[in-house]
Amino acid sequence: MLKKFGEIALMIVLAATPVFLAPMQGHAQDDARQRAYQAGYQNGVNDREQNKSLNLKTDNWHGENLQAYEKGYEDGYRHRH
Repeated sequence: MLKKFGEIALMIVLAATPVFLAPMQGHAQDDARQRAYQAGYQNGVNDREQNKSLNLKTDNWHGENLQAYEKGYEDGYRHRH
């Protein structure tokens, strides 16, 4: 009986592990995308205030983070106070 209980407990722990670990990875990815967006937004605002043309080029971000940067840049560049 005790051995059976141990096996059941182990199965529950193993089944629940991805549920607890996956949100941590997702959270880190969300943080990186948010930082990329914020950097892009600020760069867009700065370029607009300095009367520079819209320029989405950057070597600092890649993949999904690059897309977030570009979205932030455009939002910041087009934002009016």
